[in-house]
Amino acid sequence: MASSIWEELKKTLKDGVSVAAEKTEEFTKIGRIRVEILNNTRTMEKTYKSLGREVYTQVSDGKKVDPNKDEGIRYFIEKINDFKATIRQKEIEIETIKDDNAGKKKKDIDTEPDPPMDDSPIEKEKAE
Repeated sequence: MASSIWEELKKTLKDGVSVAAEKTEEFTKIGRIRVEILNNTRTMEKTYKSLGREVYTQVSDGKKVDPNKDEGIRYFIEKINDFKATIRQKEIEIETIKDDNAGKKKKDIDTEPDPPMDDSPIEKEKAE
């Protein structure tokens, strides 16, 4: 009886450590991706400023600004669109990681049998 309690405790602790390790790995991956998103967002904001500066310079010089014909403006617009696509892809990566781990957790819960309660010291005390 005592050995089964210790075995159950040992299994529970191992499971807890395993879950903690998986969660740590998940949070680390998500954290790294969020840093990448933040870096891309900051660079995209700088690109917006550069685009604004380019448009302002051309307008203040009296030029007619046509984004479809001006290579400098098109360059900045393409860069901004690239950043937006990259950021969206990173957000999808985060959701995929969360979904994968949620599915793994659900699978573990669904396949893990309930432990028998008749070996429990509390149940034995109730029976006596």
